[in-house]
This record gives sequence, C-alpha cells and structure tokens, in this order.
Amino acid sequence: MSSHSGELRILSVYGQGEGPLAVDGHDTLFATSELEALSSLSADHSVAKSLNCSVRLVRLEELTGHQGGRKGRPGVLCGKVVPNNADMIVPMTTHTDEKRYGCDQCTKRFQQQRDLKIHMRIHSGEKPYQCDQCSKRFSRRDALKMHMRTHSGEKPYKCDQCLKRYQQNGHLKSHMRTHTGEKPYRCDQCMKRFRESSKLRIHMRTHSGEKPYSCDQCTMRFSQSFNLKIHMRTHTGEKPYRCDQCTRCFSQSSALKAHMRTHSGEKPYR
Repeated sequence: MSSHSGELRILSVYGQGEGPLAVDGHDTLFATSELEALSSLSADHSVAKSLNCSVRLVRLEELTGHQGGRKGRPGVLCGKVVPNNADMIVPMTTHTDEKRYGCDQCTKRFQQQRDLKIHMRIHSGEKPYQCDQCSKRFSRRDALKMHMRTHSGEKPYKCDQCLKRYQQNGHLKSHMRTHTGEKPYRCDQCMKRFRESSKLRIHMRTHSGEKPYSCDQCTMRFSQSFNLKIHMRTHTGEKPYRCDQCTRCFSQSSALKAHMRTHSGEKPYR
C-alpha cells in the first residue's frame, strides 16, 4: 500500500503464483472516504469499519476468493504471506498524513494516539523507564536504550570514511557532514551555515541576545550551557586541567594550553 493524498492504493493483493490485483492492467485505486472502498474484491464482499477510521478491516476470504486468486491458497498482503483462513481479519491501513490527536497542553498534533500519550509525559514529567545501572529515568523506551550504551560502551554506528563510531545514528549523520562539507542549516540573519541544527540554534542567540543559562551564585548569564559550566568553576574553585610538567592546575583547557608554551618555548604569536 502507499499514500496518495488520502487515498488507499492496493499495490499487491493476490493469490500465490498469480498476478497482482488489477483492472485493465492498472492498480486499483480507492478513496478511503467510501465504505465500499474494497467492493471490487468480490461480488459479495465483506468490509468492516473499525473505531479508528484510518483502518479498514477486511475478511481474508475476500482476498483469497478474488478473481485471479484461488480458495485454499495463501494470500499475499503488503509483501507478507498470510494463510487462507476465512475467519481471519486483516487491517487495511490508509497511511494518511492526518494528525487527528491533539495535545491539550500545547499545539502539537500526532497521527497515532500512542505518540500523543508519549508526548504528554513532557508535560506531566512522567519517566517510567529507569536505568538499572544508575538513577536516571526516561520518558521513552528508546531513550533508555540509547542511554544504556553509555554503560556498555556500545557504538553500533560506524563511519565508512574513517574509524569513528557513535552510539546514536543522529551523531553519525552529523559526523558524515565533516567529510562531505555539507552545512544544511543556514542563519536567516547573516551568511553563516552550520552542520547541526543545535549549532544554528546557539548561533541565533548572537542575534537575539538571548542568554538562557543563568548562574545561581551571581547575576551572570550565558548563551551556552558549556560557558555556564566553566563559569561555575570560579565559584567552586575546581581546576580539572593539570600540567604534567609542574604542579599548576587550570579551570579551562585553553588556559592549560597557553601555560604549556612556557615549558615548550613555543611562541605562535610573533
């Protein structure tokens, strides 16, 4: 089946070993709004309409009994072989792009009710999936699955251009742009382009002046969480970057790098 602006197209419904369902050599095209959508399957067809109006329920006998197929033979539906069982009910999904389920807390809409249910956890704060290795919890099962790779070290997504591996497919996709040079995200205020949407979002704050990350110890605010993290070390006194040539420690890696030149004698700025 494939989607054609709210229409249901049966691409391959036929008895095993027979040709596809066709009228005058063409695929049969049905409008999903019609209850008789599948009436051409047989003279005494039996079509039911489920509570979810985007799904049709069709008795399999209508598939195997159709002219061109034969009783007693399995039918083929969407590429899957199904047994010839007259009592079996087959869902015929319309695959429309309609988003019938709306969130009552924001403007988001979804095609399926289960996706709305998952989305509502953003508003409720519900996180039913807990990591058994640490105390972290997640609103989605797939988010927990990805998190577990931080414990196992698993990196299933491999770059075919270099040796880099990643825990998430999205990270690999972003990395591949370092090889292709692709920068699909463009600032509409200036000429700058970025490989990642997150980098564009951060850049846009240079135009808007937005600084969403505030220090809870003073009045300083920052456009990036990373800069806030560095700033917090001025309050905590943390200096995680240590020189391996002497006892000096630094709060920023850039400061350590500059310090190392006092040992190497390097003078890059002349």
